[in-house]
Amino acid sequence: MNAVLNLLDDTVYVLLAITTGLLCAVAFGLSRNVYRQTLRAQAQSRLRREDLLTREQQNFLQSMQAEEKVEAVLRKAGWTDVFLRRRVAVARVGHNREIDVIAVGPIILVVEVKNWQGFVWSNGPRWYQCRNRRRMDTLEFEDVQEDNVEKAAALRRYIENARRVELPDSHLVHSDASHFGQGKDASSKRTTWYSDKSLHKVCGKCVVPVVVFTHPRVKLDPATVKAKKYVFTLQSFGVFARRAIHGSIDLEALNDVATTSWWPSWLPFTRTPRALARTSASAAFFLTDEQRHSVSAVVDMLRTWDLVYLLDRRLITGDLQKIDVPSAFCMYDRKHLLDIHMRWNRGPIGLVKTLLTNRVGTVELVLTTAKRLAKKRKEKKPRNAEGNILFPMEPRKSKENSYLVMKMAGTGKLETVLLCDVDRISLSRHLYESEKQLE
Repeated sequence: MNAVLNLLDDTVYVLLAITTGLLCAVAFGLSRNVYRQTLRAQAQSRLRREDLLTREQQNFLQSMQAEEKVEAVLRKAGWTDVFLRRRVAVARVGHNREIDVIAVGPIILVVEVKNWQGFVWSNGPRWYQCRNRRRMDTLEFEDVQEDNVEKAAALRRYIENARRVELPDSHLVHSDASHFGQGKDASSKRTTWYSDKSLHKVCGKCVVPVVVFTHPRVKLDPATVKAKKYVFTLQSFGVFARRAIHGSIDLEALNDVATTSWWPSWLPFTRTPRALARTSASAAFFLTDEQRHSVSAVVDMLRTWDLVYLLDRRLITGDLQKIDVPSAFCMYDRKHLLDIHMRWNRGPIGLVKTLLTNRVGTVELVLTTAKRLAKKRKEKKPRNAEGNILFPMEPRKSKENSYLVMKMAGTGKLETVLLCDVDRISLSRHLYESEKQLE
């Protein structure tokens, strides 16, 4: 027993000696301004986090968070393969279109997320939003549902034509396309899907375009918008998602039967509503496990916007063009970057790590295989064991700051972002596909 107590005493004294030595070393470093750059970078990052967002920036951030709310609802309902902000080529408009949420299960859900508030109604192909009835602040939009149908059809064409993954209702889609291509005169019979707009809306049975309104203060007109098929609020969409993941839906039924009411659920001997009864006709259009895996792999490699989260909570979306790091003697274009990892030292553990390493954080540039192997003998680039570029974060300087160049989404305008103002970066994963082919 005495030996154990002596061992504990020795251990405590050793720990106290180590702690005292570290504190003395930190105090000496503070007196000699060793931590000057580190503390400066830490102070600048804390100040940037206290900056206020403009109203426009807040609305944009809330719209992005609305997509994450839909993802959370889907995952809670049992959907495991959920993808955000995928871009697919739409031939009719000649450029890529962004799909807010794609969920792969028994069916493929193509979700258009709207964070509108107020009263929403439609009149023919036009949709309207009245945010404030007192001021009659009414906005007019194009048909949101028809626009999402075109995105769903474009996604289906990409899966089947570009990636050669056959979906279970391919025979119906081909028959629908030939039906739309038939006309009254000879010229319409020669119409291709590039010129016939109706063919851009053929998305089949297993690809389901859905519109979800996420704002808690939104009111859908029951006579127009709410009566449309596959238009939901966030609450009703959760009910639909739970039924759809189990294949308990009728793809021909309206969404009025998918109600959130608890009244019929406890009544004995009640007949199951039409949308909740799995029919043999609908079951023929559901994806098999092999098809789900193939479609998920295809959607996962679709290009997305590169997202840059700033310290002041702003979000920049677009295509990363290049990154220039003078302190690490490197500059890389987007085609050479798989990912960028920003690791800030935060919290009590981060503070200890900062004092021990004299770094407020590190940045890792994950390079493609070609760039990782192209290592020169006398290069000055700081590389880690994997061959990627690893360098410490630095505070803002008067010149030679590390920066990113972003091509903004929608406008195409180039914007320079200082790396010291960035909290984290999320790059598109489409380049990983070529890396897998090299393996």
